[in-house]
Amino acid sequence: MNSEITINKLFKEQIIIKQYQKGYRFSIDSPILADFVYEDNNKNTYLEIGTGSGIIPIMMSFFDKKNDCIKKIYAVELQESLCKLAKENFKLNEIKNIELLNENIKNIKKLIEPNIIDVVFSNPPFFEISKGRVNPNNEKFIARHEVHLNLFELIKISNYLLKANGKLKVIYPIERLSQILIALEKYSYGISKIVIIYPKKGENAKLIMIEAIKGKKSIETKVLPPLYINKNNEEYSDFVNGILKL
Repeated sequence: MNSEITINKLFKEQIIIKQYQKGYRFSIDSPILADFVYEDNNKNTYLEIGTGSGIIPIMMSFFDKKNDCIKKIYAVELQESLCKLAKENFKLNEIKNIELLNENIKNIKKLIEPNIIDVVFSNPPFFEISKGRVNPNNEKFIARHEVHLNLFELIKISNYLLKANGKLKVIYPIERLSQILIALEKYSYGISKIVIIYPKKGENAKLIMIEAIKGKKSIETKVLPPLYINKNNEEYSDFVNGILKL
């Protein structure tokens, strides 16, 4: 893999992210999910499945500077190259209360006791092995396809990790919504919030964010206002600019 590094500065250059130029790179999904995941009303313990370069925990820590509501974040990453990058980024941005685990999430029982996490979150691999373009870059392929973790496995593992009434928050292609619903039903989750994400007004939805509660199958579901990534002129929407502090 090409090890050349690029530097990205976000939130008016208040955070700095190193990424491999030709490896897996974060997209606009990351700040959108970070905003959806972060909660400023509880002292929560979080766990991220697939932290990549560590972008979402870094953003959440930025949001939390004045609130001090993050008790701890476990950031789990299978790929050694990305884990190394995340470690550098956490140090560079002086992120505290974080534990980086270079491990397959399927082995998490060796490292973390059950029922201790308040919020599990993930921007998981979107594509089934047989679908989507196979990227020749192995790092990108593993991050985008269900090579090491599929949707049902993710939800089963989250069920092990979460406290009673703990929250699972994910972003996923809307075309796989039926599979998410089946998996959540199987492991006795109730859906508390849904956000449908559109590239811009007038276009079909591409993504969906879901907040599900462990052990609460009978629960009121709130469908939040639609989220548009871009304005019609291709600039980011006011909502996205608000997250990014642009």
